[in-house]
Amino acid sequence: MRIRCTWCGAELPSAAGMGRPRRYCAQACRQRAYEQRTVSARAGLPPEAVVVSRPELDHLLDRLFALRCALSDARVVLGEQASAAELRGVLEQVGSAAGELDRLWVTPRE
Repeated sequence: MRIRCTWCGAELPSAAGMGRPRRYCAQACRQRAYEQRTVSARAGLPPEAVVVSRPELDHLLDRLFALRCALSDARVVLGEQASAAELRGVLEQVGSAAGELDRLWVTPRE
């Protein structure tokens, strides 16, 4: 797995040499992260707080619901001792739903 910039998500080059591992791809990302931490501290939010818009949250919840449904279908098919083709179809649904979540990347706001 590649290491990503803490701010923008860009892939960082492999660490070579001594010292702390890089967290940011550029000085601009380091500065934006500092500004975000400062604003969060002034607002009284903990450092690990994540703020998302309602549409972003709804989209994430929809993806999680699709995954739960696919897993529920898989349980039903397994309980019915389904054919290999049916199992394969349900597993493809689970993989697709999980893939949608895997591709999710939350980007910080500027």
